[in-house]
Amino acid sequence: MAAYWSGPLLLLGLLILQSPSWAVEGGDAPPAVFFFGDSILDVGNNNYLNTKAKCNMAPYGVDFPGGKPTGRFSNGLNIADFLAMQVGLKESPPAFLSLSGQNFQKGPFSGVNFASGGSGILDKTGSNFGQNLPLSVQISHFNKVYNDFRIEVGEAHARAVLAESLIFISVGGNDIVQNFNPSTQMDQLVANLAVTYKAHLQKLYSIGARKFGILGLSKTGCIPVLRAQSKTGGCIEELNYVSQRFDNQVENMLRQLSSELRGMKYSLFVGTHLPEVGFAEMKTACCGSGKFNGEVPCNPKASLCAMRNDYYYWDTFHPTQATSKLVVDLMYNGSPQYVVPINFKQLWRS
Repeated sequence: MAAYWSGPLLLLGLLILQSPSWAVEGGDAPPAVFFFGDSILDVGNNNYLNTKAKCNMAPYGVDFPGGKPTGRFSNGLNIADFLAMQVGLKESPPAFLSLSGQNFQKGPFSGVNFASGGSGILDKTGSNFGQNLPLSVQISHFNKVYNDFRIEVGEAHARAVLAESLIFISVGGNDIVQNFNPSTQMDQLVANLAVTYKAHLQKLYSIGARKFGILGLSKTGCIPVLRAQSKTGGCIEELNYVSQRFDNQVENMLRQLSSELRGMKYSLFVGTHLPEVGFAEMKTACCGSGKFNGEVPCNPKASLCAMRNDYYYWDTFHPTQATSKLVVDLMYNGSPQYVVPINFKQLWRS
């Protein structure tokens, strides 16, 4: 239901979260941040939808402060949480659907999270799970939030704040996994996804967004649910190839788009370049059942590992908290081997 990651182990301390305030212009104040995409970044939007792609039950959230499920597809914090903290926020912005018509611009918000598990670049992606918020709908919700803010503070101030805000997007994995078939023309699918993705980014730019942190895919064919379907128990290399093609197409698209749109800046995390090393367990999910704990999704009755920091995968699709922390460190501080043309820290400071 998402993009997928790989990398070495990093132990985590307990993080105490407090309410943030809306970012202000100038100085070292954190920027406003807005999250779009799939379950890699979802912090609870799917709790409010009629969908099978939902994780508001134990043992999800077992390592989150308070030990309760929050709607994150993780044992604890996810990539959205760690990205927010990297730019100085004390807490990840709230899920859009949790706001229930509140006056967005009067906060206390440092942005909003629109991501929805199961969603994709294409509107039809994830429909087999039930409801979700496809990227087009997420952008419509973002436009509503921005217009409310603009009415409250005025056009000039709103545009200045949005121009310095960070737009983080993780999308594409669901589109590829759900449409993958070795007998079909996957190159045509990837090309179509890149064209549609470009149109979504152009819409965000037209609203006023300027700084884009894009999460590419990783080795999608290695996730536990797909290993469990493999006759050998190995990765599905054809799917890894398609993921690499997608990252390449997105990189080319972003380079072209930034040359066409004045003031647009981007940073692309190329997850397919990550080495599969560093964790004690790289194949089996921490929570699940069947081969590689990938045949049955994580649920209250599923097998649960004790040493969660030793596991790369949390469930059939998603990374553990430890993996998410490591990946964000690479996004934020990484070299051109992993993040192009600049890293996320440089994007923020640009």
